[in-house]
Amino acid sequence: TFAGYYQMLSGGIERDKDFEDLMHHHWGFPDVADILEDMKNNFAMVGLATALRSGGLGAGASEVAFENFKSATANVGMSYCEDDFRRVFAALGTNTAGSSGAECLEVRRLVQSFTNGPRYPLSTPPQ
Repeated sequence: TFAGYYQMLSGGIERDKDFEDLMHHHWGFPDVADILEDMKNNFAMVGLATALRSGGLGAGASEVAFENFKSATANVGMSYCEDDFRRVFAALGTNTAGSSGAECLEVRRLVQSFTNGPRYPLSTPPQ
């Protein structure tokens, strides 16, 4: 049956997003707004990858340090104040990495914040 086929197919796919991408590729999108939303998300990822590469991060980097992120955004013409960067890092959660103890943000969380809509507090108070 139709449902059985897709249950069998989805069993080998780890992430929901991958399954959704497969369905969209096969069946298309139900509405133009859905197509444009998907395009927006993909363009955001291309832009993020370009910015991070311009900041010296390799394609497989799992974390970006605070100063590197500021530099990467500046390299692609984006300008934000120090407090704005701190609020983004606070909202998305940071950790300390390496012997330098630099404040870092997981690239995966940054990507999720762009593609999944606003999941983090939109008005994180300045620190």
